[in-house]
Amino acid sequence: MGIRSTFHYSMLAFAFLLPLSGCSIGETRFSYRITTEIYVNGHKFSGSAVRQVSLREMSGPMATAPYRARMHGEAVVIDMGRLGKAFTLLYRAEPDEGLTYGDGCTGDAVTNYIIARMKRNAGCSNAAEHIEHFKNSKIALEFYGETTPTTVKFTNLDHPESIDYLNKTFKIRYFISTSEADVTRRIFSDIPWLHRLFKKRLDGGVLVPAGSNPLSSIIGGEEFSTEPPSNQQP
Repeated sequence: MGIRSTFHYSMLAFAFLLPLSGCSIGETRFSYRITTEIYVNGHKFSGSAVRQVSLREMSGPMATAPYRARMHGEAVVIDMGRLGKAFTLLYRAEPDEGLTYGDGCTGDAVTNYIIARMKRNAGCSNAAEHIEHFKNSKIALEFYGETTPTTVKFTNLDHPESIDYLNKTFKIRYFISTSEADVTRRIFSDIPWLHRLFKKRLDGGVLVPAGSNPLSSIIGGEEFSTEPPSNQQP
């Protein structure tokens, strides 16, 4: 079989398999600001972070969702004064849930929530159109329900294994609004050890001894940032 014939059959095979795979069709990009408000004894502490999402429509029987959202950004940092800093993670990690991710229409919990609120129902159709509506609306959505992210605090910020939940201690509210600002980049300055645990669990990847904090065994550095530290950071 000659080179031309081999190429011909290879292209036929590719054309046959292409419709069966999960292909992306077009892309919609948008940025949002997520704001966390923590209420302590009548005082409100707040912090926010800007994240960017690339949303692609998927097709073919191998596509696991109608859309695929890829988010770039980092955790929200909330400075609580003498109480220290709290952090709203990129994802949800609640007791007895393990680490959960937003499946739904796009695979991203915030994007799913925005689409559902703009559509006023849980369907997936015309998701990109409703994201455009959100971008142009300039409104702030309160983010609540079973897919909200988890906010944590460290007993001692120098020790990653001292991570603990904050959600059950204080009243916390989350808000999402459209943004044209740059993606927030500060988390590696706020958490000095994060660069060495970026692809590891906070317990260093070892087995969890009895009585230790289970959060450190399920949360890793990528729950604080989607991007690795730059070469300029320690």
